[in-house]
Amino acid sequence: MLLSAVPAVAIATVFLLAPGVVWAWWRYPAADGVMRVCVGLALGLAFQMHVVALLAAGPGITARSVLVTTLLALAIAALLIWRTRAPRLGRRKSVTPSPMLPLAGLILLITATRLAPLAAQQIPMGWDSSFHSLLASATVTSGHLPTWTPYERMPINYPYGAHTFIAEISLLTGVAPDRVFAALISGVFPVLTCLALYAMALRLLRGNEYALAAVAAYGLLGYWGSVNYAVWGGLPNEIGCFLALAFFAVLFTPNTSWRHSIAGGLILGALPLAHHHVMLTVALLLAVFTLYLLARRWRGDRDASWLLRNLWLMALVAVVSIAYYALPLVLRAGRLQDTDAAIYREDLGPTPLMGSGAVLITLAVAGALITYAPPDWRSRWTLVRLRMTRPARGFLAAMSLTLLGAFIAGYYLYGYISYAWITHGQATYSLFTPSRFLTDLTYFLALYAAIPLAALWRWLGIVGARFEMGDPGAPQVMGACLRGALLLALLGVACSSVAQQVDPAAGQLAAGEAQEFAWVRAHTSADTVALNVDATAHWAPYFTRRESAITPIPTSEFSGGYAAEKQYLSTVLWTLLQRPPMTQVIAAGTGTALPALLGRPVAVLTTGSPAGLVGSLAFVSGDQRVFLLTNGYSRLRPVGQLGSVRWWTGASPAPPDGWQTARTETGWSGDTGEIASRSVAYLRLSAPLPADAEISCLAQRDADLWLDGRPILQACDGTLHPLLVAAGAHTLALLAHWSPGQQPWAHLFVVARGAS
Repeated sequence: MLLSAVPAVAIATVFLLAPGVVWAWWRYPAADGVMRVCVGLALGLAFQMHVVALLAAGPGITARSVLVTTLLALAIAALLIWRTRAPRLGRRKSVTPSPMLPLAGLILLITATRLAPLAAQQIPMGWDSSFHSLLASATVTSGHLPTWTPYERMPINYPYGAHTFIAEISLLTGVAPDRVFAALISGVFPVLTCLALYAMALRLLRGNEYALAAVAAYGLLGYWGSVNYAVWGGLPNEIGCFLALAFFAVLFTPNTSWRHSIAGGLILGALPLAHHHVMLTVALLLAVFTLYLLARRWRGDRDASWLLRNLWLMALVAVVSIAYYALPLVLRAGRLQDTDAAIYREDLGPTPLMGSGAVLITLAVAGALITYAPPDWRSRWTLVRLRMTRPARGFLAAMSLTLLGAFIAGYYLYGYISYAWITHGQATYSLFTPSRFLTDLTYFLALYAAIPLAALWRWLGIVGARFEMGDPGAPQVMGACLRGALLLALLGVACSSVAQQVDPAAGQLAAGEAQEFAWVRAHTSADTVALNVDATAHWAPYFTRRESAITPIPTSEFSGGYAAEKQYLSTVLWTLLQRPPMTQVIAAGTGTALPALLGRPVAVLTTGSPAGLVGSLAFVSGDQRVFLLTNGYSRLRPVGQLGSVRWWTGASPAPPDGWQTARTETGWSGDTGEIASRSVAYLRLSAPLPADAEISCLAQRDADLWLDGRPILQACDGTLHPLLVAAGAHTLALLAHWSPGQQPWAHLFVVARGAS
């Protein structure tokens, strides 16, 4: 079970982040210990994400290099403490009890609810978990920054911070990357996030009771951005939001010094290494907040002036610290169209705005009404006395409205635009995974929800005290009982959110699948391709360490070339393998995947016994079967002798009108060498077709198909369609669109029963 990995992962995390914590505890200017620990944890994480790039370029990312580097950083932190003057922290004047004990108890309760599902899980849940574990394992194996090699032939675009951090812990502890991932997302970073949220809430809401209530609202009532991280595997988003919360806590510290500016800038600069979406979101939020502060300063608000100064100084430090990574990232921005970021559709159901949790949203709305109500009305009717500053109220409003607006624009508005004008009624897309905006919104909703939650906690104590006033000798337990009931209600909401993670089918491999993966890894050659077709197919590359037909790839990657072509070819191959061996295939196409796959052995991982795999069974474990094919993709080899395959290579960009029918004009060639540099390709195939012929075609972007000059609508969607033709000679014509810079490809397959 995954739970057993938590202690080792937690200890390794504390060690890796210790350099930042040691320095911040003694030298970061903050009166409260939680703030110093929070900043230290964020600085330690930023250090580890930066230093691995140097290790990768030098001795490599190994257990020894990580250990030595962290110990050296601890020595440097101790030297800085020794050689620099301690900041004047001042004293916190408060008659209330220390919040450390209730904060620790609350975090322990929240973490326990997160860890409970790991006791029954074998693998982390979610598609994202599989590719994060895969990339982390690439660093463990190679000692370098993660790449998609040898699983895919494409450059990596995803930030490496989370993957290298997983790899460092795996190297130090010997715990497998997937188990480290589960321990971090469900055990370690919920603790770090709660600490950062407490520090931020203390700066904005200016009260320990409100900061504790914010942690309770987030950890026990939140769903998206809280419990839901473990469901889909959003560890980099969780890490990015932890860094963002720590940065905002530093930003709102008054009377700042150079230590604040450097610490805040280094934390902000680490965001691009953690998660691109959080980086873009924080950049958007800071741009909106800057405009708000400029407007406030123009109206003479002095608080706006020091906040602007803090923001600009920290932004300058951030730009300098991350320039080595950010500059190549900016240069790649023009390749956004080569990813799925703008052509992927999220299906969020009828009520996506409730994704953060109905109870949390209800309390947040109440908190917003209280926050922006007139002070007299607020004190009289709600008994809430807020000490929030005007910039803090403006910050919360600007951040919440910006995130809500970004979701509406990316999901509803862009969905309508893509349906009406981009795809002309063919598809609806989402922009930049808009659910992530609501995920990030959860943290700000928790700050609003803290206000009525803290007021309710205080009111229950007052009610209990008044009830017992009639009997002075009675034990003072009524208030404690009422508050305990409230805490149990909050815990009940948290348990109901976590309940779906305890589903017996969640976080499990199928019976015999672990043995199947292990056999492929141990008994097949390194160039074997795993044709993975089961429900947990996305874990096959990680556990087999083999290139697979289906690699879990995020929408941010340049996957439209080799990866997409290989997946389509594998889908066609799997379809053919389920048919009798005498099935006839006529194929025509171009690309980089088929030449790379031809001649390589194929391990088919399935639970059935397809008709085309008779005699190739190599391993059985329960219902799981492995079939080995010496040259599996050879069935997709273009067969020219069955007909004439011609590509337009003429001097003009397009062939003459009527090119979809068999003609004799010049400019057509069987050579595909010149068409890859064009954005449009024209293919014509003339061959004898049987009456039961079926066709499948697909191209990197899109394609149109004609049969004997007659268009066949929506035929090139990658699935098989009956041609419904009379037996005899026919001409098929294909018009393919692609991006020349991303391994262009197009394929057409005609399938029919008959002698092969």
